Amino acid sequence: RARVFGPAAAPAAPPAPTPAAPADAARSGAWILDLRSTTEHADGHPRGSLAIAPGPKIGYWAAWIVSAGSPIILLTENAQGAAEVRRQLLTVGLDDVPGWIAGGFEAWRAAGLPISTTPLIAAIDLRRGQGLPSGLTIVDVRSPREWARDHVPGAMHIPLQELSSRLGEVPRHQPIPTMCEGGSRSALAASVLERAGIENVMNVAGGMSVWGTNESPAV
Repeated sequence: RARVFGPAAAPAAPPAPTPAAPADAARSGAWILDLRSTTEHADGHPRGSLAIAPGPKIGYWAAWIVSAGSPIILLTENAQGAAEVRRQLLTVGLDDVPGWIAGGFEAWRAAGLPISTTPLIAAIDLRRGQGLPSGLTIVDVRSPREWARDHVPGAMHIPLQELSSRLGEVPRHQPIPTMCEGGSRSALAASVLERAGIENVMNVAGGMSVWGTNESPAV
């Protein structure tokens, strides 16, 4: 295991093993955090990885999903990015970061390791029902305050931080678009559902911020 640096130390990147070792770790229960954009994650990602958009909330969001003490593998651009992500994880008590994937997603794909994709739906298409299967259930993962302000009629509300403990409430036999305010939290939510074996999950690109600009019947 890589040496852990406390918050007061200069951040350092964990080792960068080739994809085979992270894949073995994932099969044994390690979490892979995909720190690329939500679009890149949607186009293809290591199966079971969590989509966490780059930015200052990586540790905050990861702590909602990943239990303390769980090993975490990073899928990020470079050693500098891995060091910054590690620093954020340390601040929330996630200190077991044995490495990041050398060569990134392309190396993972080239190694023939398991890959998944997550469809993206435009919020306006969802509102109009264009090109979508019937019988879908929207899962809104925003905060209670955001939900109270406005939401899509008929949507199911499960705040992101509660999603892992409420998976049993999510329908497993119909399409599930996940939704938040802008599309990042919902991407993470979709990846949590996929990791739990829930199929036919999709992410609403733009979320309520776009839905609300199209004269939707939000309540």
